Amino acid sequence: MVSAKKKITRRTFLRTSAFAGTAGVLAACVVPAAAPAGDGGAAPAMEDVTLRMVTHYGSPVRREFTTRVKDIFEATHPGVTVEVEVAPDIDVRWQTEVAAKTLPVMLWDANLFCEMAAQGVFLPLDDRLPMQQPPVDMDDYNVPTGAECMVWHEGQQIAMPWINGAPLLYYNVDMFEEAGIERPSDDWTWDDFVDVTKELTRDTNGDGEIDQWGYMQSTRWDEHFAQWIFANGGEIVSEDRLHTPLDTPEASGAIEFLYDLRFTHNVWPQAEQMEALQALGIGSLFNGGKVAMTYGGTGGIGGFNRSVTDFTYDILHFPRSPSTGNRALWTFMQNFAGPIWSEHPDLDADLAIALGGPSSQRWAGRTKIQVPIYTPAVEEDYATKPPENIRVVPEMFAEPGVQHLPIFNGKTEWLQTVFGGELTKAFIGEASLADALVSAVAEGDRILARQ
Repeated sequence: MVSAKKKITRRTFLRTSAFAGTAGVLAACVVPAAAPAGDGGAAPAMEDVTLRMVTHYGSPVRREFTTRVKDIFEATHPGVTVEVEVAPDIDVRWQTEVAAKTLPVMLWDANLFCEMAAQGVFLPLDDRLPMQQPPVDMDDYNVPTGAECMVWHEGQQIAMPWINGAPLLYYNVDMFEEAGIERPSDDWTWDDFVDVTKELTRDTNGDGEIDQWGYMQSTRWDEHFAQWIFANGGEIVSEDRLHTPLDTPEASGAIEFLYDLRFTHNVWPQAEQMEALQALGIGSLFNGGKVAMTYGGTGGIGGFNRSVTDFTYDILHFPRSPSTGNRALWTFMQNFAGPIWSEHPDLDADLAIALGGPSSQRWAGRTKIQVPIYTPAVEEDYATKPPENIRVVPEMFAEPGVQHLPIFNGKTEWLQTVFGGELTKAFIGEASLADALVSAVAEGDRILARQ
């Protein structure tokens, strides 16, 4: 599937780039506005300046993060005000902002960022990096293999990496104990997974209707299928980015495994059952104690630490495919970058660096809103209890074969059509799995052919 994991650092990337220049000393979180302030002190006062920063995440903990960086940046940059905006319609917003040349400093996902990087719309950070206080070593930033375009373009650093997303399997410890089920081993298999979910799917009140299920997950994006497909030896897009190979035995076998969880084994609540529960005010079936295991992201730990109050939760390694004996891990990186046409390029560059600097990374690690890219923050901040088995996260990232989800032009439309559209039709009972796979491949290939 992929080559073994290799840590990609700025030094490694620049050494292998045809456009490599001289690398400077790199940056931290609290930064000066013009000349270095020294020892984190405030920069000289300037005329009033307003900077904009846009993010597409509005959860309380994410707002806390941006507020924290805003307050620190304004305190160390007298005369500067940072306006933070949450834009859920980020897929549309960036197009409008680019066309108007009003793009602010923004939090980016890979699907959009690398398309824009090729158009040269991002502000190079290299000239500002040596001016930060205190200095940091970018070799401490573990950029995932396959995500180099999220940080560098033609030998220049154009963004500050922030966090890694990855899949996690969450489980309700109380439900397992009540059912007499021991915590599964780190080497359990898909067959073991089915057996456990069956034991946990129950009619708890004796009315003849199932009201507790063993598992659930979303089917909206590639990330919800990739974990299973990669483990089974399949791919979601061909290496040349011209084909959607979901009809291969490896990929379709993994998708069928998930389909059977819902429609054959009945361990995953069907669409109408989920709607009925949500109508009763149970928004999260896992938090509400209706589902024993759920597929989520590493960023869910911070949320669950705050929201799960009626039971104990923990995390598990994903089970291994019986066909390959493997489990697989994808990552999905986010970054911060500023616009090339900025009216205040030094300040926008400094703000982007501050948002992804070591102090911010450590805060992300402590609050567990996501896995930091900055290695010391993973080891010293993120990898601390709770949950009890937080060790699972660094163990996953240390395994061979870790890859970033594929990045290519047109991916957003491809995602929404292939996974959120055609495949989801099967998982909500509107199409057979066979027909959905045929449509997903055909529609995916049609979109890829236009790129």
